[in-house]
Amino acid sequence: MLLVPAVYVAVQLATIAGRSSALLTQTAVLDTMAESVVCEGFLGMTEQSITYEGSGVLSYIARNGERVSEGIGVARLFASEADAAEYKRYTALSQEIELLTKAQATGSAGDASLLEKQVQTGVYDALDALDSGDFSSLEAAQNNIQLAQDKLRVSMGEMEDYSARISELTARRDALNGAAGTVITAPGTGYFVSSQESTAALFTPEQLAEMTPVQLQEALQQPVQENPENCAGKIISDYRWRFFALVDAEQAEKFSEGTDVTVSFPKVSQESVPASIVSIQLDEEAGIAKVELLCDYINSETVALEREQAVIALRTYMGLRIPTRACHTVNGKTYVYTKLGNMVHQKPVTVLWTDGENTLISPEYIKDENELEMYDEVIVEGTGLYNGKLL
Repeated sequence: MLLVPAVYVAVQLATIAGRSSALLTQTAVLDTMAESVVCEGFLGMTEQSITYEGSGVLSYIARNGERVSEGIGVARLFASEADAAEYKRYTALSQEIELLTKAQATGSAGDASLLEKQVQTGVYDALDALDSGDFSSLEAAQNNIQLAQDKLRVSMGEMEDYSARISELTARRDALNGAAGTVITAPGTGYFVSSQESTAALFTPEQLAEMTPVQLQEALQQPVQENPENCAGKIISDYRWRFFALVDAEQAEKFSEGTDVTVSFPKVSQESVPASIVSIQLDEEAGIAKVELLCDYINSETVALEREQAVIALRTYMGLRIPTRACHTVNGKTYVYTKLGNMVHQKPVTVLWTDGENTLISPEYIKDENELEMYDEVIVEGTGLYNGKLL
């Protein structure tokens, strides 16, 4: 007789386990999503080619995105790869010798706590320079860090004398040829980009502004025009640049002149930069439009942009992200089912935005209107769901 209750309990446990295993749930979490348009277009920047005479191997002095003045050296031209590599070793050794000589001059009189603060300051300066794309400041910060560390070793007695090291490095440097090559200078003031990173000759902003949507479409279908021969790079004269995007007529309706957006170029970087909509030119017959964006943010990545795929984020929403398939609409009202313990609860929700795959629900709790809360376990897949169902 005891076998009957045992069998009954086993059957019930198996039934409950079967019900639970048929459910797929996901936790509702706070997230942001953007209403965006994916498109292709041209960057419009005022650029000046840096040309040189002769042939050989280029070695760059300036870094991409670095602001340089007219007449400043941005590259060196060497007769061979070997000469370029040797000069790079020569300058690296000279820089190390200079830093050690300065550290040596400190002797043991350095204040250890002050030197430690200089190291910390140098690290912060380096991080700021990286964030802003100011590579000349970055190099200066790195040198300051190295100098402070070398002085600290002397001050704390870890290194009594750098003389032997300086003599060794000097001998190694003097054994090199150190041929400086031919210096190539900037023809104007602006932001430098090497020909290795920016390989195409851009349309001017004026040329792009004059194009009709159809002409822009045709230009995007043509091969890009390469840089002229003997081009070491370019100078972008202005930190402000424009992006001329080609969109279809339906997408064009989402844009409004004067509104602020963000734009990213996913093939280059996931970073989004702020921009504003300058103009929208619609060709109703062709069903396409040209959208002009203005941006005043420039760094080592944006200076190298040419013809690019862009993601333009029009609006950004914040809410509770759940899979769209978890939403159920009944008589015009949207609900979700949640699992709490072994019971199903039906909750009304207010949808903010959906991209098809995921949906954002308003994070503001309103009884009988919007009841989904953060960290609720939302049922994504399940059969025979209803409010109060036992699992």
